[in-house]
Amino acid sequence: DSLTVFLQLLDREGRLVSQEDSPPQKGAAVTNAWARGEVVLDEHVLLLPHNLSPGGHSVIVGLYEPRTGKRLPLQDNDFLLLGAIDVVASSN
Repeated sequence: DSLTVFLQLLDREGRLVSQEDSPPQKGAAVTNAWARGEVVLDEHVLLLPHNLSPGGHSVIVGLYEPRTGKRLPLQDNDFLLLGAIDVVASSN
C-alpha cells in the first residue's frame, strides 16, 4: 500500500495546531511506485487558525500507513523536523 504524507504545525509544548495529510502529489506519485533514491517534490499547505498564539512553533513532516495510522520510522523518531517559525502578534 502507498503511504500518506503528514505535515504538522506544533506549538512550543508540542500540541498540534494545524495539519495537512495527503498522498504524495495528491495521489499522482504514490510511494509504492517510487524508485530507490528518487526525489519526489510534494507541496502541502497548512491553514493557520485565526487565534494562533504568538511564539515559537515547529513544522514536522512524515509518512504513515493510512489503514493503520502507523508512522514510518525515521532515525530516532517517526517524523522529520523541517524547522521552526516564530509567530508574531498582529498589531491590528
